[in-house]
Amino acid sequence: MSHNHTHHGLEENQKEVQSRVLVTVLMNSIITITEFIFGLISGSLLLVSDAVHNMGDTLSGVLTFFTMRLSTKSHNERFTFGYKRAEIISAFVNSSFLLVVAALIIRESITRFYNIEVVKVSIMLPVAIIGLVANMISVLMLHSHAESLNVKSAYLHLLFDTFSSVAVVLGGIFMYIFNFYYLDPILSLLVAAYMGYEAFDVFKESLHILMEGAPLDINLKELEQDVLSIPGVKNIHHVHVWFLSEKNKMFEAHVNVEKMNVAETGKIRREIEDILKTKYSIDHSNIQFEEEEHLEEGLIHN
Repeated sequence: MSHNHTHHGLEENQKEVQSRVLVTVLMNSIITITEFIFGLISGSLLLVSDAVHNMGDTLSGVLTFFTMRLSTKSHNERFTFGYKRAEIISAFVNSSFLLVVAALIIRESITRFYNIEVVKVSIMLPVAIIGLVANMISVLMLHSHAESLNVKSAYLHLLFDTFSSVAVVLGGIFMYIFNFYYLDPILSLLVAAYMGYEAFDVFKESLHILMEGAPLDINLKELEQDVLSIPGVKNIHHVHVWFLSEKNKMFEAHVNVEKMNVAETGKIRREIEDILKTKYSIDHSNIQFEEEEHLEEGLIHN
């Protein structure tokens, strides 16, 4: 009963996050169109640039929403592990796109130091303020749910554009009052550098999972000693530990045991699975028992 209640709570939370992502997609679609049109009218390259960022946020949100829905589908004969890795792919694509955008903005910011343009601030500034408010609302909607890599990558897109909108508004105010046009590329450069740094963490972690890297919190030598401490176990080799998704760890290994019947190996299997689950948070394992084979092989072996 408790398990069903927990599962139901997770489903409800998943639906809430999906609804929030969908709302941010709709809001950013409106912002993108509005900023692009008025950016062209006012002659503001900064506002047009912000519209492009918002378009990236919109595409990111669509991808996040789609992969969140996809990841909840049950496994089948073609996808025996299900679709859980779809969210990791989304996080990788979103963070990669964000790194590219950050690099382009850094380049554009440096270029603008040598080509400062005067814009129609009276047209640009009100639209920029509306965009800023909408982006802040979107960020607040996803802030408490940015735990998974997928949602975090979409959240970072929105956070990036919120900072970008702040730069647009501040730049507009200073241009209007002080005719200080250099603030625009300075703020853009700082924002792009910060968000590139944040996006790189998501990129690195999602790439590690896609490359089936071992979880960083698992010490394989310590795991080996834990398994060898079980009576009857002589050796463990051909070990593979990897992530299926951000929270699902997988384990497989060959375990050499003393001569015993199947029932006795079943007891050892349960002990190994208990260690894996309680100490290493590994909820799926595949263990192959052997007697005298491959005793000379090490923990990691091709």
